[in-house]
Amino acid sequence: MADQAPFYLFKELRLNLEPAYPDSIITVRLPPIGQPSRASQRRVKPSELSPAEDEGAFAKKCLATSSSIYFRRNKKYPRSFLWRVLDEGKTLSIQSVDLSKSTKPTVDASLILRLVFPNAIRPAGVVLSDSKEHEYFNVFALTSSNDLYTFTLRPEFFTRASAIDGDVSFWYKTFLPSSFSFRYPHRLAALSPRELLISLHDGGLLRLSRKQEDDGSFWAESFLNDGGWGSSFRSLLPWQGSNTIRYGNIRLEQTTPTSLALSPDKSYLFTISLNHTLKAWNLVNGRIDVSKDLLNEERQPQDTSKFLLDPSETDLIAVINRQMRPDDLFYVLTYSPIGAGQFKFWAAIKDTNGQLELEDICPDTVLEPPTPSTEIWTLAQFKVASTPQTERISLWILWKNNTSYCVQNLEFDLRTIPIEWNDEFWVTAATETIRDQLLPEPSEFESKDSTDKWVEYLFYPERFTKATLETSLSIYEHSFRALKDRASFKGKALEERLCSSIAATVALNRDSDGNVDFEQYRSDVDSQWRRFYRIAAELDKQRGEAVSLVFDKYSDLPFVVATDGVTLIRDCSGTELLYHNRTNQSYHEDILQFRGSGKLLHNKLKKDPKDIAGLVNAACIFRETFSNRLLHTCLATAEFEALRESSYSVPDRIQSFYDRCGFDGQVSDDDYSRLITALDVFGGLKALDTNLFVAVIDSIPYQVRKPREGLPLTTFGGKTLVVGAQELINLHSIILFDLLILIVFLEIEVDREEEPMEWFDAGSLYFKIIGMLRDHDVLKWLARSSRLQVPTPTGEDLETSLKHLEVSKLRQDGRRATVLQDLFVDYMDLPVARTDQTQPYLLTASLRNTFYRVFEPEGQKSYSSVTLILCNLLKTQNTGLASEFVRYLPNTPWATYLRGRVHLCKREYSMAAACFKKSAYGLHSLSLDKDKMTDEDTDGLLDLVGLRDLHDGPLGFYRHIVGLFEGERTYSYAVDFAKVAIQFAVLARADEPTGNVMDDILNRLFYSSLQTSRFDEAYSAISQMGDNTLKKRAIRDLVAFMCERGDSEELISLPFIGLQDEVDEQLVFHCQNTLSINSGPPFHKVLFAWRMKRCDFRGAASILYERLQRLQAASTASKDSQNTPVTQGYLTLIDILSSVDPAQAWILTSTRVVDEAAIAKRAKTISGNTATLKRKVVTIDDIRKEYQKELDRIAKIESNQFSFIGGMEEDVL
Repeated sequence: MADQAPFYLFKELRLNLEPAYPDSIITVRLPPIGQPSRASQRRVKPSELSPAEDEGAFAKKCLATSSSIYFRRNKKYPRSFLWRVLDEGKTLSIQSVDLSKSTKPTVDASLILRLVFPNAIRPAGVVLSDSKEHEYFNVFALTSSNDLYTFTLRPEFFTRASAIDGDVSFWYKTFLPSSFSFRYPHRLAALSPRELLISLHDGGLLRLSRKQEDDGSFWAESFLNDGGWGSSFRSLLPWQGSNTIRYGNIRLEQTTPTSLALSPDKSYLFTISLNHTLKAWNLVNGRIDVSKDLLNEERQPQDTSKFLLDPSETDLIAVINRQMRPDDLFYVLTYSPIGAGQFKFWAAIKDTNGQLELEDICPDTVLEPPTPSTEIWTLAQFKVASTPQTERISLWILWKNNTSYCVQNLEFDLRTIPIEWNDEFWVTAATETIRDQLLPEPSEFESKDSTDKWVEYLFYPERFTKATLETSLSIYEHSFRALKDRASFKGKALEERLCSSIAATVALNRDSDGNVDFEQYRSDVDSQWRRFYRIAAELDKQRGEAVSLVFDKYSDLPFVVATDGVTLIRDCSGTELLYHNRTNQSYHEDILQFRGSGKLLHNKLKKDPKDIAGLVNAACIFRETFSNRLLHTCLATAEFEALRESSYSVPDRIQSFYDRCGFDGQVSDDDYSRLITALDVFGGLKALDTNLFVAVIDSIPYQVRKPREGLPLTTFGGKTLVVGAQELINLHSIILFDLLILIVFLEIEVDREEEPMEWFDAGSLYFKIIGMLRDHDVLKWLARSSRLQVPTPTGEDLETSLKHLEVSKLRQDGRRATVLQDLFVDYMDLPVARTDQTQPYLLTASLRNTFYRVFEPEGQKSYSSVTLILCNLLKTQNTGLASEFVRYLPNTPWATYLRGRVHLCKREYSMAAACFKKSAYGLHSLSLDKDKMTDEDTDGLLDLVGLRDLHDGPLGFYRHIVGLFEGERTYSYAVDFAKVAIQFAVLARADEPTGNVMDDILNRLFYSSLQTSRFDEAYSAISQMGDNTLKKRAIRDLVAFMCERGDSEELISLPFIGLQDEVDEQLVFHCQNTLSINSGPPFHKVLFAWRMKRCDFRGAASILYERLQRLQAASTASKDSQNTPVTQGYLTLIDILSSVDPAQAWILTSTRVVDEAAIAKRAKTISGNTATLKRKVVTIDDIRKEYQKELDRIAKIESNQFSFIGGMEEDVL
């Protein structure tokens, strides 16, 4: 395969292993053997996880030395468990990596169990096993102290933290085999939960078995050994010969088994020894029935050393449970890494004596796997997949080259393997394009600076783990001395600490002219970000090193387990097939016709796949010739064109695009020649037609059919779809962008007289691609923007919590998720695999279905999925995200209304008001029955009242806007929109009664005017109210508000036509309920002035007289004893009554009569608790006498003549 381009049929989907929730990790520390104390278990909080400070600590803490995935035989959720050995072998981490769960309500298995051992786990010392009859599964671990740990783990351990509470020693036991006193274990394997095999350093096998009721604290030991007693005796001797291989701290015999496999009926054990020998052990009698060279060759004793295997090679054999020929029992596939590496297929048969034999199926064929490239690759592992429904066998191979890896696949029939073992039939898994995205570049065409762009790039969801960035920051700070005082940044967010560290390494200097050199500063900042990125990329490269290849036979889904991640292998989509195989000239027509997505693509395409791929390749080559400046300019222009609503014609827009990018002078003749050469592959410029471009566009799943139902996604499954969707979105955007710039360049640059290109319609293609780029910009934003997700518990969740007597802290703490996952992916199902549709295919189909979820056909509605997204962002108060998303809204009335809602949340009230006014007329169409919105169309942003108002024409719309501004307490805008609503209410009166609606709007106008001190408008609203109850309430509030605010003069000046009695009544009410005459609003004065203004002199005198009584009771002091408030009041009162007819110079008043006890308790008298009222007529002469009496009282006080309490009036001192 190194001589030709690989054919990519599959695609990698790389996932990080960060906890789903902040406190998902549960750590169990196991005590040393023999220590009586119980194991300790506690939940680790994020704040307790200190970051690794250097590369060594990072590798110890985050990178697994061995790891794999175990798929339970029991199909109940959870069934897929990833185990990892960390911390130099002392920590075993176990977590669920299922993509879906059962249909019934099931709690997500999001907990991570970490077992901390007192001694390190041996290499190849971890195995898992379970049975179909039980829900629990067993984990076996063999440590460097030769202790065998048996863990019995239940599914609820990964769903409820309380399930692990208590004494954890109940679910783990230890056993020290006596055989290890004179033998050393090499590799652990599990035949079943009750039977284990351990390969020993002397070439033998230790068989451990236990009864069904045993818990793992005791195992029965027996041996399998091909060397007889002599070999067993020789292993007891302390010395070792030259025929041993050092591996770690022990020396292994050349006969030591390093790779094991069990026959389908479990009666035979196949092993591959270090001496390149394949053996078949009869587990019934313990004898070796077959012993062959791994390549079925005869070797001389002196050549033995040339064929010794590496002891770390543990995956060199696989058993295939098929019967292609009548006499075959099953098949054995072996791999020899010697030389270039070679596979062998063996057929297991029985000889005439009933003894097992292994027959080489292809003795004359050298089955060497082709390497991915000319570089040095090592075959690390392989897996074989075979299902009874098909006669074909699938071979998966994992190649490694340092930290890089490559996955290849070959599908074949054993009967024709010499023919099908051909380089042309091997297919490869393509890597993700999103990991090759352009690094941020400083650009004068963008408003974002380097820091903003780098933060967005580095913190892109699932690009780097938090641990990677934390360690990178620590290394950066130590390397460049970025921060002298790190303690000051303790507790700060990682983004803030990172930006501060970068800024601390750059100084703002001046140029030669003495001016501040901002350009150099921006360049230096960008250089520092690139330094940090290189550190993070190097750590991330270590995280991606492959550890093992696993295959789920139940779902036919391959996995590559890395040191700190998991990669799923899925089918390529049709678009990915075209893109990744664009340089493959042969294009493997046979593979496209018969395999997976290729078969569907082949049947769908109306053009030759080679021509379509050639066009994709030509557009890609043309883009690759661009300089960084031209490329970033084109990207910015494409985004600008995709987001703007243009009224220009398409030809003008194409010319504008060309001019803004500046193609003229930046595309050289050599660049143009490369483009023409790429186009010549499928016929050159004359072969370019619209249908060829459309064929590429149609391969993009812009809108797919509605997906069929399946199983609900897990948190891990949701993250899988999001990461896969990110890749598809990025690749689609690349292809659309490449086609766009090619179309623009050809339309402007190519001379149509020399190259007519009669079938090339640039206008229609430009318009279609711009629309698709706009939609993909929306998808990009959804896939990169994240928010804190705190799900609302459903009734089923509450029932589950109450059942287990706990409230899940995970749900309370919430988790960060992309908007795409939160709004769409979490509500999707993962289709169940069928005979004609494997899980790798369905996984890719589910990725395409995310686009259906976002761009579900809306028909002729004026609202769309884009507006629905913004409704959710507004409802959940994600104002920052909503303000970013506004630019994707279409130019529709409903979208304009939502823009106003965003401005309202940002307190940009003038802009909000402008948007509401602009959308008012267009939203009138929503009152039509055929286009009415529902609560689902707004995602709950509008309640039933809001929906009713929007469906009620302009009057209802403006009333709804008034309510919005009232909710924001911006009453000035509420007044403006209430006035407009009143205008429509007046117009509507001619058609139908709107009394209640009118009064509601007037009431809102009144209170909004009141809050903004627009008293004229408040009075106007009162005067128009038809509901007397509302009117009286409004007058009451108006009087109280204006008196309390000190606006009594304006209150008195208001006409109150026909409402004077109501105002007077409210003022009297407030006067009577005033507790203290010296504090609070001066209601008596206001009422006095009110009556005087309206020439009600006797009424004014009456309230003034009442005030004088209250003043006398309050006994307030005055600086001028002859001119007190009381004396002044009497004078005013006498003047008022003197101005009326003497016959009318009287008032009717209520006099407070109190007893002596009340006099001693003046406070109660003032409050009215002990006073009684007595009505009487008071004339002007009575008032004069009271005035004179008050003057006498003051004179006596000034002469220090005080009367005794209860004495006569003349009894003075």
